[in-house]
Amino acid sequence: MIQIAKALGRPPAYKLEIQDVISNFNGAPHRMIKMVISGNNFPIRNAPIFVRIRNGKKTEESWLVELSVNNNQIIACFPVDFIKRGNVEFGFGAELFGVFKNPQWRSLEMLNSKLVDKDVEVVNQKWLKKEMTKNQ
Repeated sequence: MIQIAKALGRPPAYKLEIQDVISNFNGAPHRMIKMVISGNNFPIRNAPIFVRIRNGKKTEESWLVELSVNNNQIIACFPVDFIKRGNVEFGFGAELFGVFKNPQWRSLEMLNSKLVDKDVEVVNQKWLKKEMTKNQ
């Protein structure tokens, strides 16, 4: 994982790491962008966790987000063709916990698509749209 930002928020300070990964999702390999936000302990809330990238009026929400088993990381997944500009915001429900201002997006090294096996499903905007319509 590559650290691309730090943020001050409620104590403690948070760090944002990002990586282009191939992960097992629904029993098959999928390529996606994984973001990990680390802090002390995130409280358990009766509200959904969110991670989003905000660039002016454009906002992109993570398509999958979870709290780690020991509550010290928020793990979010984005499509490989996500917005690579803007601030990263995270929190629970309507409560904003922190904002990573101006992350170093250029530090993210993307996988070489030519070296990725053909059976790996690429999670991109087109894939997300297809999955969303399939699940309605």
